[in-house]
Amino acid sequence: MKRFVFLLGAATGYVLGSRAGRRRYEQVKSAAGAVWRSAPVQACVDAAQRGLDAATPRIQRAARRFVGYVGEGTQNLSERVTVQADDLQTRVTDTAEDLRRRSEDLRKRSEEQLEELRRRSEEQLEEMRRRVEEEVERSREASAESLIRAGDLRDEALDDLADDADEMLEPDDPRR
Repeated sequence: MKRFVFLLGAATGYVLGSRAGRRRYEQVKSAAGAVWRSAPVQACVDAAQRGLDAATPRIQRAARRFVGYVGEGTQNLSERVTVQADDLQTRVTDTAEDLRRRSEDLRKRSEEQLEELRRRSEEQLEEMRRRVEEEVERSREASAESLIRAGDLRDEALDDLADDADEMLEPDDPRR
């Protein structure tokens, strides 16, 4: 309290002194000193000091009780925070473990599905190869049959031509 009054007086003096000059500052200083030393002001200061002195033990007891309440509250809060932090840590750990298990299950299922897809693809590819080979074989047989048929037709045409050529070379027999 004394520091506050001192600082207030010093600040007031500084402001007034800087605005009014040194002589005015001295006047204000002496007037403030006279007011401060006056009997009514000193009676008020003494009364305030006695009130503070009388209230100090009660204020100290109240402060101790407050510190005790705060200490108990802090202890309770600390315990609750610790329990909640432990609970949170357990839940995070459990969640992380659950996610790891799910991830592993998903990876295994993906691998199994990929393997099944590979197997089916190989089966389908093998089936397509078989069908292509059958079609190629049918095409070869059809080509061979067509060539044989073309050869037979050629032979027949040549035979017909040879017969026609023989007839042309032979004189016409009137008996015929």
